[in-house]
Amino acid sequence: MKKAPEIITRLIEDESFRQWVLKSNPPARNYWEDWIAQHPEHREDVEIAAEIIRGIRFSRKDLSEPEIDSAWKDLQYKTGLYNSRRNSWLLAASLAGLAIVALAAWFLLAEPPKEVVYNTPFGKTGSWQLPDGSTLTLNANSTVTYRMREEPEPVREILLDGEAYFEVVHLKRESIVPFVVKTPDLAIRVLGTEFNVNTRRGRTRVVLDAGKVQLQLPVETAAMTMKPGELVEYVSRENEIRKENVDTEIFTSWRKNLMKFDDTPLSKVALLIEDNYGVNVTFEAPDLKEIRVTGEVSDENLETLLLALSKLFGLDVEHANNVVHLKRQHKP
Repeated sequence: MKKAPEIITRLIEDESFRQWVLKSNPPARNYWEDWIAQHPEHREDVEIAAEIIRGIRFSRKDLSEPEIDSAWKDLQYKTGLYNSRRNSWLLAASLAGLAIVALAAWFLLAEPPKEVVYNTPFGKTGSWQLPDGSTLTLNANSTVTYRMREEPEPVREILLDGEAYFEVVHLKRESIVPFVVKTPDLAIRVLGTEFNVNTRRGRTRVVLDAGKVQLQLPVETAAMTMKPGELVEYVSRENEIRKENVDTEIFTSWRKNLMKFDDTPLSKVALLIEDNYGVNVTFEAPDLKEIRVTGEVSDENLETLLLALSKLFGLDVEHANNVVHLKRQHKP
């Protein structure tokens, strides 16, 4: 049995294509209509990929390539659809139908899953609705594990590695079920709120947009309560806590594919690039690290971001073999 054709998998994974199919980004319409006109040989691939995406939107998570291939092979076997392009189209329609039926069964028959894992690769963000109805947005190179724990008390438990933004809903049974985010350094307990958590490089940083959260820190005997607009950072290796009022947009703009800065040294920008894109950033001279950055640049992809930094600060940027080297432009 064949795996899903590469062009279909690539289309499904393309965020712009997905937005066009789901009509969530009007500017994508012209691009993809022009692309189809220029590549009529892939019109049927486009139709198949679009139908699969319409089915995926009703499920509670995106499908990875192995999952697409697995579903493809399973339905080929069950329906006897092996050869023709037309059969491939019917297969995709069947997949979409099964996704809708599976969702209906989930609502009618099933309890929320006890554990679900969400993750993003370097250079990509992702958004999901958690089984409890809360919304999760993951920054690049991040993983979240969602657990529904019943003992010793009902708790929605999140394990985070990387960076995530949470929009938490109330969940009531006999009483409110708490929502707890755990990082290697601390626990964040919340009933209903919007906040960002970054746990990288030996520290955890929490930025609260709305509502109220309580932090259980290793160095605190009692929980620390946060107010909207506050940032709390705990550095484990130094066992220190920092708390301040901030412009929360600076720490959450990544959800809009932007990096926003306010008098930020280029050294910190370099760390963000390393964390989100999996590259090493080096400098020609140490003083380049102290260049201050204010404003916002697109981080839709690494090359766009590097081009923006080059234009803004008069830098030459070399990107090869997973290394980004920043140096001053040498005028002739």
